[in-house]
Amino acid sequence: FVHIFYYDFRRFKFKICTKVVFIYLREIFVYFIASSARCDLLLKYKTAVYKFLYLYHTKTTMKMKNIIFTLLIAGAGFAYYSYNNPKVNFKEDTKAGIQFHKGTWAEALALAKKDNMLVFLDVYASWCGPCKKIKKRTFSNDKVGAYFNEHFINVSLDGEEGEGVNISLQYNVTSYPSLYLINGDGKIISQSGGYMSPKELISFGKSVIK
Repeated sequence: FVHIFYYDFRRFKFKICTKVVFIYLREIFVYFIASSARCDLLLKYKTAVYKFLYLYHTKTTMKMKNIIFTLLIAGAGFAYYSYNNPKVNFKEDTKAGIQFHKGTWAEALALAKKDNMLVFLDVYASWCGPCKKIKKRTFSNDKVGAYFNEHFINVSLDGEEGEGVNISLQYNVTSYPSLYLINGDGKIISQSGGYMSPKELISFGKSVIK
């Protein structure tokens, strides 16, 4: 593989040969299939991908190739943006996920003190991509919901609206999402920030549970 790559670079004076690129893409794809744990699923699409690469290489003009490449880049960019900025309703909770307290902050602290529990506080902003992502992909997770509903009084506040503004000032929130574990007296026991996967968030919760 390396020898062919070096040979073609010398032969074409460092100008990439489309045929070689096609071969490399094909071999990388085969390697990906061979090393994947989901070979059966990927093999379903192998023929279609080969056909696309072949047609792209042999049947399209340079102008068409540029158009296809532009569309692929645009599609990839849109997919990336959609994945990291999902549509969510911050006021609604999924049945299997974390159930957030609907009362005031003072009521949540009083409840935590009464039940000898900690408060899990999520401070978000409605425009924040990672906030949407953690709401959509982590707070809705059934394992996260089971653990946090059992061990914490869960509160989610918009740091730029209503009661969340004062809470943000009180706890010096500088980025979103900001995640806190707080006792019934309002003292921070642990804190973190940014997007967390379900596994990471559960580990964050377990770090203060004895």
